[in-house]
Amino acid sequence: MSTHDYSPAQALELLLRKLDEANTNLAAQARAAIDAGKDVDEEEQSRAPRKKARRYRKAVPLSEEEALLAAVDVLQAYFVEQPLFVSSAMDNARAAALDGPREESELKRGKRSAREAENGSGNDKLLDIELRAETQLTAGGDETYRLLRRSKSEMTQQGENVLRLHKLLEFGVE
Repeated sequence: MSTHDYSPAQALELLLRKLDEANTNLAAQARAAIDAGKDVDEEEQSRAPRKKARRYRKAVPLSEEEALLAAVDVLQAYFVEQPLFVSSAMDNARAAALDGPREESELKRGKRSAREAENGSGNDKLLDIELRAETQLTAGGDETYRLLRRSKSEMTQQGENVLRLHKLLEFGVE
C-alpha cells in the first residue's frame, strides 16, 4: 500500500499539467519520452515441431509509475545534466585561443581590438548552437541558441530538487 494521498495517475496528470503551464517545450519532451514506451523481449512459440521459438522486441506502453520516472528523467536531463554538459564544454573551450593577436605588438599598434584579444586562451567563449542549417530553405524561429553557464550552486540546487521530486513519486514502497 502506498503512503501517498494520491495515485500515480493523479501525480502524472498534475506533473504534466504543471510542466505545460511552466514550459510547453519541456512538457512536450516529457510526453514524448512517455509515449515512446519501453522495449520488451517477446517470444512466440512455433507451432511446427523442431522449430525454435521466435524472439523479437516489442514496444509497450509505460505503467503510470514508469511514466512518472520517465518524466523525472526528462527533468533531470533538462535541469541538471544539460547544464553540466554546457559547463564542461565551456571549460574545454576556455583553453582554446580564437584568433588572438599573434604578437603583442599587433595589439599595441591597434591592429587587434581589445575584444578580439579577450577571445584568447584562458577566457570564457560564447557557445552557440545553430538551430537552422544553412541549407534549410524555410526560415522559422531563431537561427541560433546561446548556451549559458549555470553556477555550481544552481546546478546542485536543481539536482536536489529533482531528488526530492523523485522521492515524492515513489510508489509501491511501504
